[in-house]
Amino acid sequence: MKIDSLMTNTGPAIFHDQAFLAVLEDHMSYLRSHPTTVVLNIDPNKAYKYEFDLNGLLLLYSVPTYLHWLTMRMNNMTSPTDYRKDKLILLVPNDGIVGHIRQSHTSTRRVD
Repeated sequence: MKIDSLMTNTGPAIFHDQAFLAVLEDHMSYLRSHPTTVVLNIDPNKAYKYEFDLNGLLLLYSVPTYLHWLTMRMNNMTSPTDYRKDKLILLVPNDGIVGHIRQSHTSTRRVD
């Protein structure tokens, strides 16, 4: 087995691009209030188990890895260790809406 097959796929490289992350920050209120944003109800036992481990919790609930940072920011956290067991509702962005923002960002950058 190759070692790279054990690595987690973190998704498209654009989700690590600082310019794109800034665009997502600019769209934060839009993403939080969008009707297709998923409201994820967290089981209290899972919240207790994954306190201080937002990424582990998001993996448990099958949130794609490339959306972890955005989910963290949408829920007013700056680090995955900011997650606390009393936070039983998380906002998760709709992948399609994020895709539209991504498409707009990449097409705008081509024109520049």
